[in-house]
Amino acid sequence: MNNLWKYLLIVLSCTMQLFSCAIDQPERQHKHKYPPNEGVHEASISYGPRSLYQYLLQDFNIHNDEYYGIKYNTGPIFLNYKYWIKDWLNLGVSLGYQKYREEFDYRFRTSSRYQQNTSLYTAAIESKIYVAERRHVQFYQLAGLSYFHMDRAYSNSSYYENHKLNYIFFQYAPLGIRLGKDNGCFFELGIGYKGILSGGLFLKINPKSKFKY
Repeated sequence: MNNLWKYLLIVLSCTMQLFSCAIDQPERQHKHKYPPNEGVHEASISYGPRSLYQYLLQDFNIHNDEYYGIKYNTGPIFLNYKYWIKDWLNLGVSLGYQKYREEFDYRFRTSSRYQQNTSLYTAAIESKIYVAERRHVQFYQLAGLSYFHMDRAYSNSSYYENHKLNYIFFQYAPLGIRLGKDNGCFFELGIGYKGILSGGLFLKINPKSKFKY
């Protein structure tokens, strides 16, 4: 719990600093000092080690048994599309997938080891806003709302049980960093369906690189 509070304080501090930067330079959004993005289509792929789903959907009952931990985890993988409404604002969709496996033995049972296989499917709408930029380095914030489907199966050599769940979830990244002009990489610190830390590659499909900024 102490580590969680430390993390939340760090996120809050970063958010306040970025908002302060945006407030100090509001004229940037009107003088088009951001990269010329309006009307540009952008595709990207991102990855994170763990999503918040894993923590919230964890079956704590198996920890009362002989728990052997996570044996396999793809991490949350997302394909993203964004359309730039303004030079500093975009809107788009994101599709994600994650699968992981946990192993455990039920207490007071003599049967073989059980597996808990979980698959998570996510469809989200997202928006990103620039709050500061330094030529080929941009700082931004991202917010998203998702619909996800969970498919979880408990099984061993002689037993199978399946559970399904549909839910609405979110992603908020108060600190995002992009490196590059028409293509490059990015990193995000946040909380939600993409996890605490994620990163990836982006590509502008119809860049306006002929403009100087």
